[in-house]
Amino acid sequence: MASIESNSSGEKVMDIDSIDREKAHRSNPTGEKEIDIDLIDRERAHSRIRFAGENNEYVIINGQQIRRHVLVWSNPKYEYGNGAAVGLASFALSAVVLGLYLAQAKDIKIPNAIVSLAFSYAGIVEFLAGAWELVNGDTFTGTVFTSFAGFWLSFASIYIPSFGILDAYADEPEQLGNAIGFYLIGWGIFSIMLTFVVMKATWPLLAVFVCLDLTFFLVGFANINGSTNLQIAGGVTVTIAGVLAWYIMYFFMCNKGNTYLIAPTLALPVFHSK
Repeated sequence: MASIESNSSGEKVMDIDSIDREKAHRSNPTGEKEIDIDLIDRERAHSRIRFAGENNEYVIINGQQIRRHVLVWSNPKYEYGNGAAVGLASFALSAVVLGLYLAQAKDIKIPNAIVSLAFSYAGIVEFLAGAWELVNGDTFTGTVFTSFAGFWLSFASIYIPSFGILDAYADEPEQLGNAIGFYLIGWGIFSIMLTFVVMKATWPLLAVFVCLDLTFFLVGFANINGSTNLQIAGGVTVTIAGVLAWYIMYFFMCNKGNTYLIAPTLALPVFHSK
């Protein structure tokens, strides 16, 4: 076999002349020695690779001296940030604020102040986070964030005068309540479908979707029936969902390198069918 020897300059050189002759020459059935040309060609293909420096830190290829780590990092794998953290952050803040409005905290009965937050942070930022997750190959997270970004944008649009949605029902306020109720119930059905997909994830994530399911149906029927109690109950559940989303956001960001407070995973038990 070819050996690696040191020359006078300290370089490690692969010596093609040191090929094991017993392997390069083989006997045919008549006892004659045949030169294994293929073996020599394979060894010669590597004969231009040399090594130099302490611990062979340099690789010399075709006369060019290159550090080993340069070859290792010449084609690095790029790692992208987790878009789920910012998506959860935008959802959590908007959900908590909306929940307090719906629960009539401090006697707030007009939720129009949520429009700016729902449009800019929960709408635009959450959409960007979802698009980022889709690019990263996370279909579920990308679908959740982009879809709920659509919810926040459409919800905010109801209270933007230039869209004329509220004005269209000025003479029929009962129809407005029914229309918003069906709108929210539709989102509740979508949220239930998402809940089925997280049953093997974590307790906080499952709790977020369960609270969202309750919120959409409670507030939806509150608009249809004109029930203040149902609306307040929905405000409480969406506030809880927002707080839990903050917990998951913190879980994604915390590590032993930046904090002493590490959030536990709280994974759900997985039951395997026999």
